[in-house]
Amino acid sequence: MKATERKRLEKDQTTRAKNKHGDRLIGLSCDSLVGPIHDDKEHDGYRMRTLADRLRITDKSFASISVHTDDLRALIISAATGDPTGSIDSPEKKTWKKHAQSWFKSVKGGEDLASKADAAGVIKKLEPQLLPLINSILGSVGVDQIKSLTDEG
Repeated sequence: MKATERKRLEKDQTTRAKNKHGDRLIGLSCDSLVGPIHDDKEHDGYRMRTLADRLRITDKSFASISVHTDDLRALIISAATGDPTGSIDSPEKKTWKKHAQSWFKSVKGGEDLASKADAAGVIKKLEPQLLPLINSILGSVGVDQIKSLTDEG
């Protein structure tokens, strides 16, 4: 399968899942799993840069970002989902949409999100909401459904 065909197929599958589950596809996982952030050691430079970009500041340190926002959690969710709301022109809008690639829309980002969620006990707590969504996605690509989000079964 060519790269362009694969991207089109992935986009179609994501669109079908979004149509069925609405904001839960991204909003539930990000809003529920982005916890308090205490310092910039938790995030790599690329993630901190996305936050600084949205605040239109050059310093990407946690201290600087914290001073320039009233709602760090909302800023992170906005960057993690690639929300372009608030961008002032087309190039900035395009850049802001790409911010999601630095957060959870990558293998590294997904592993990071999953490990934090598991360590905090969030996976088990959200399993009743997430399992139907994950099984819907698995079913849309012809993969067998799973019974649990944990290794225990």
